[in-house]
Amino acid sequence: MRCRVGIGTVWLVVTLLSGSWLASCGDDGNDPPTAPTPAVLAVSPAVFTFPDTAYNTLSLTTAVFTVTNSGGVAVDLSSVSSTNPLEFPFSTTCVAPGVLASQASCTLAIQFRPRGGLTMARVTIATSNAGTGSIDLTGTGQRPQLDFTPPTLSFQVPLYSTSPIQSVSVTNTGNIPVPLWLVEVYGLTGISIPMNSCGGLAINGQIVSAPGSVTLQPGASCSMEVTYTSCSVGTAAGGGTIRIRVGNGFFLFFISATGTTPSTALPKPSFCP
Repeated sequence: MRCRVGIGTVWLVVTLLSGSWLASCGDDGNDPPTAPTPAVLAVSPAVFTFPDTAYNTLSLTTAVFTVTNSGGVAVDLSSVSSTNPLEFPFSTTCVAPGVLASQASCTLAIQFRPRGGLTMARVTIATSNAGTGSIDLTGTGQRPQLDFTPPTLSFQVPLYSTSPIQSVSVTNTGNIPVPLWLVEVYGLTGISIPMNSCGGLAINGQIVSAPGSVTLQPGASCSMEVTYTSCSVGTAAGGGTIRIRVGNGFFLFFISATGTTPSTALPKPSFCP
């Protein structure tokens, strides 16, 4: 029979040669301290597939991953890296190089910004004393689809007069959400958009309302109202363009406008050249 006996801070193992009764082991009856368990790194979840996302736009889903040290000593984090950070951008509370304390955790938040179709990546959490953790990511990019109703606008307005409002509807005809960022109007002096539910607004390079994400779910629509004030007689050279930005791409909508001779002379608007 063996008994561990503590003398100060030293523990001895004593072998009893007989099966005699033992009242206690050690000077205080306690077992000696045990060595802490090694650092143990775990990542959850370890695999994630993003919903299909429009090209060049950030996914509506942000995936959050937890990195945990369930061991008895700190994990020495060496690095956190990705094989495709452009299409799977991430932020993290895991400090590397750094230390993840025993029983502590940190997180990674990852999004998806596809530039093409099926895309994959691996995020690796490297350590010097607890192996390597990893996250396998998959996502598929799709081309967004927007339809304009009507497909174009045409104005015919007496000189220095303002047209009645014409409405344009923008519909997501695809099967993925489409985030709209900015409606930009180019090429025509005298265009005004008094109502717009399709994102921010800029007219001939001037910001009217701040860019902001309006997400059209499949089958959903947004709209805008457009007017035109004629500054000259005849067809406006080149017409005008409404451009709706979607991520790094855009959709175009064309406007034609003609000024006619008025029956009664009107004062010239200040914005007309």
